Amino acid sequence: MRVNKGGRTYPEFRGKVVSFIRESLEDYGTLVVVEFTDQTALTWTVRPKVVLEPELMNWKAGNGKTLRCYPAITTR
Repeated sequence: MRVNKGGRTYPEFRGKVVSFIRESLEDYGTLVVVEFTDQTALTWTVRPKVVLEPELMNWKAGNGKTLRCYPAITTR
């Protein structure tokens, strides 16, 4: 098995047998559920995140030179 060294592992689920996987769109984001045959489940809630990176740019010469970068604005 290949393991992503930059990711997260969940050792408590090792050896469990998957019954089914489902996803659903909810008001708060996308829900991914992995249900196991022993009636337990691992769920992920995927929520959208928006990052705005404002920049003041000069397009007079046609090359889009950055004049100033502002702090990023991130949704919670």
